[in-house]
Amino acid sequence: MKKTRAEGQCRLTGQTGPFVTSHIIPKSLTKPSAPGRPFIQTRKGGRPVRRFDSWYDPALVIREGEDILAAIDGRGVELLRQHRLVWSGWGEDEELSGEFPVDEDSGVGVRFLPSVDLTTLRIFLLSILWRAAESSREEFKEVALPETHRNRLRQMILAGDPQPLDWYSTILTQVRTRGPNHNHAPQAMNMPVREEAENEVRTLPSFRFYFDGLIVHFMRPTSEDIPICTEPAPLTTVEGGLAVITVRAEDSYQMRNLNQAIAEAEVEWPEEIEALSSHGTEDPMPGYPDIAAGDGLVMMHDLIEELRADVHKAYEILESDRNSQFFRRSAARAIFAYVEALLEAIRTEIRSTLRLEMFKGELTKREEETLGFRHIVGVPGKLLALEVAVKRVFKLAAKVWLLDFQLNAGGESYRDFIVAKMGRNKLTHPRTVYDIQVTDEDMHYYTVAGLWVQTEMQRLFKARQEAIIAMMSPEARERLSEMLSGPLESGGQGKG
Repeated sequence: MKKTRAEGQCRLTGQTGPFVTSHIIPKSLTKPSAPGRPFIQTRKGGRPVRRFDSWYDPALVIREGEDILAAIDGRGVELLRQHRLVWSGWGEDEELSGEFPVDEDSGVGVRFLPSVDLTTLRIFLLSILWRAAESSREEFKEVALPETHRNRLRQMILAGDPQPLDWYSTILTQVRTRGPNHNHAPQAMNMPVREEAENEVRTLPSFRFYFDGLIVHFMRPTSEDIPICTEPAPLTTVEGGLAVITVRAEDSYQMRNLNQAIAEAEVEWPEEIEALSSHGTEDPMPGYPDIAAGDGLVMMHDLIEELRADVHKAYEILESDRNSQFFRRSAARAIFAYVEALLEAIRTEIRSTLRLEMFKGELTKREEETLGFRHIVGVPGKLLALEVAVKRVFKLAAKVWLLDFQLNAGGESYRDFIVAKMGRNKLTHPRTVYDIQVTDEDMHYYTVAGLWVQTEMQRLFKARQEAIIAMMSPEARERLSEMLSGPLESGGQGKG
């Protein structure tokens, strides 16, 4: 059977077919402040990067599953905007209008929405929770649900059944003054429950999501058991009105968290933040690094992020016209640019190890040829066939880093990689019109090729990480373990 994309089992429908890219949080709720302007993504200890799109997963659902989620998103986003629960439903307004009680001291208010379609709202929100829990993206790693819970949520989504309402129930908090457009990865946290005197009495475990000025807390069940619903039928509206907490942007935990992340990134990566924050009219992608402006010579992390984004974007565009040969060729070229960058990233790390004299052995002439050069930048020597370069680079990395690692080059994925490389060569050096035709089967090979190299690189660096940890003293390992398993930020100092 011919294939257009990597195939697998749809996490939603259970059917098998070609995967399609699927946004975890609807793209319409995660737009930058101006068209074409990127987000700046930061994370603790990580270099800030540009991101031109919201988060999506390329191996979550097939077309049938994505159609179901798209329909749910369409109804859900329309409901949020209709009730002005998100900033994109305000038009040009900078502040939420309407009469609702607000505490003068804390600035916290409560809205009561009398006719909200609860089924639509709850299924929409639960679908986002399910997507985040099923996704393998790093940004959603804190949303960890038992398999039985994920399966039950999947069934509720497919059936459009919001019951039981007290299972993963939600508390909504709306930022009622407009702030900067931004994305925020979900958090597993403990939400404080306070008395009127603002004394914290207990905390409730929750998953905290943010998008477009709306904060959603999913209350985490204390048991892995699946509750039995005894309600006779799904509810369609909320009796007495849906209560929504409101806070000013300047008073919210969300904005304090955002400002803290920006401040930490500016301290740790001042030049990068300044460069990424520039909105001038000049070309944002110059051909040479501006060292005075803070550009690095290699910027390998940025290179990989940009090329990985190219691959995702190429597939997204291809979905609009699967028969377009131009879109297919663009995807193939993006994949192999990404593959070449992954190899160069490994070489760069090897060069760093050698420059720091952390490797005491000697390199053979063939290994020097594989490395190309030892300085930070340089001109590669002999060009190696891609499959040869892959095997040599991974083998050299294992030697320099003293790893018990072997490239998985004996399976079907590697054979698909070879076929894909041959197709890439024809695209790069065409002799006839047939050399630039990309079939459905070719697209399958290209997809598998990119995923195989990416997976092998992840295995390699995981082995390196484990080797580094193994060489630590017991005290250092204990400190590292404490750092990795430290308490989650409770967010108890603010609302929202």
